[in-house]
Amino acid sequence: MNMFRRLAAALIVPLGLCAAALAQDDPVKVTAASVGSGSAPAGGVVSVRVEVEVGVGFHIYGLAQTENAIPPSFKAGKGGWPAGWTAGTPTEAPAPQTETVGGMSLLVHRGKAAFTLPFTVAADAKPGPHDIAGDIELQVCDEGTCFPPKRYPFTAGVYVTEPSTVTIARAQFLPDAASPGSTATIEIELAIAKGWHVYGPKQEM
Repeated sequence: MNMFRRLAAALIVPLGLCAAALAQDDPVKVTAASVGSGSAPAGGVVSVRVEVEVGVGFHIYGLAQTENAIPPSFKAGKGGWPAGWTAGTPTEAPAPQTETVGGMSLLVHRGKAAFTLPFTVAADAKPGPHDIAGDIELQVCDEGTCFPPKRYPFTAGVYVTEPSTVTIARAQFLPDAASPGSTATIEIELAIAKGWHVYGPKQEM
């Protein structure tokens, strides 16, 4: 009996070590998080791009795969998104592939994928550096098992500049329709903030 107990204990320990090793070996990792040009004016739009890498033999789902799977989603960090910033609709690249998994046609990503979340910056955002911290929630599956959704944290820095003093209010070709070989003129209408001005094309420096 004592020998049996020692043998059972010897088997249990390696199995426990294997389970711990598998738990530490996450098949998905966030490889980068960045903001386009790195800056945006107060009241403008900025996009956060999160790049992920999926291990061989595993997959995650496309944003449009809302049935029979859990699609990727962005979650604000503990402190929430920056005050007054409004998150938009996320996009993905490349487009997911359609595969038959477990007898179902599903949109999946394998290998590398990137998910982008746009933000409208608060009009009164303080100029200077800001951090956008959050999580991207992913459901990871292999050919036979899907694991519970897991959050992967990311942080991206962005520099908020002063609000733009000049914006394009309208751009239009005159006439609207022109025949091939004819001449058309583009008319651009500017919206200039109060207290500012721009110079005419004939103004010499």
